Amino acid sequence: MAHPTKGSLGWETVAAHKAWQKSPVFATSLKNFKRYSVPSSLKYVHAYFVDSPVAALQAPVTEVAWFTLKAGASKEDAEKVFTELTQVWAGEAEKENKRCHGGTWGPVVEKPGVYAVVIGYPSIEVHSLLSLLV
Repeated sequence: MAHPTKGSLGWETVAAHKAWQKSPVFATSLKNFKRYSVPSSLKYVHAYFVDSPVAALQAPVTEVAWFTLKAGASKEDAEKVFTELTQVWAGEAEKENKRCHGGTWGPVVEKPGVYAVVIGYPSIEVHSLLSLLV
């Protein structure tokens, strides 16, 4: 999956991403990134999302957050909370007056105990309003 304005790319597996990095297309992409960024500053993080992140990534505003388990917290406890949040996001995405375009979460491959979360919003204002309600 590719998002034309946000530059996000999606892979089915980490191995697929690593294979792409060996392709001529990657070399061209890296050359283009050099115009805007120091190549050594590029860092990759892979997350296996439980649901498709496409709706959140295509929203006008996308929040990307990282959550790290506290010492003593279980993976099951965290996944229960994220599953409940996913249901809330899906409900909001189905409403006529959307306050959320959907969201998903998944464990970060490179960092055990860390979860990536993406949530799509119609605007910064709506995101800010919802942040005040939490």
